[in-house]
Amino acid sequence: MPLYAFGWLRTEVNNGGFHQLFLNGAGDVVADAVAASRRVGLPTRSALIERAMRVLGDPYPAERQARMAALEDLSASDLELLDMLSENYFDLEAAVEVDDHMRDLIPGA
Repeated sequence: MPLYAFGWLRTEVNNGGFHQLFLNGAGDVVADAVAASRRVGLPTRSALIERAMRVLGDPYPAERQARMAALEDLSASDLELLDMLSENYFDLEAAVEVDDHMRDLIPGA
């Protein structure tokens, strides 16, 4: 599950930011992606993801329908914050070769 969750998080955020991640089914496994990020030694990335999760509420709405409702209720400033966090994530993607870290999540590798 960690590799799957981390891979989906990267795909969704890189394609459409945190808003897209949270809107789609991959948002169901964000907590697993945070744990995977920590496990492979990417604490800055995991903290950034957690910050984005908190925009939707505490606790994070892991169920998709609840996330969709939370997204609909976000203020303009919350949406701007998600956009800013997405940009920060893009910067991290450009600065760190994450594929090597993801290989550490493959059982037996």
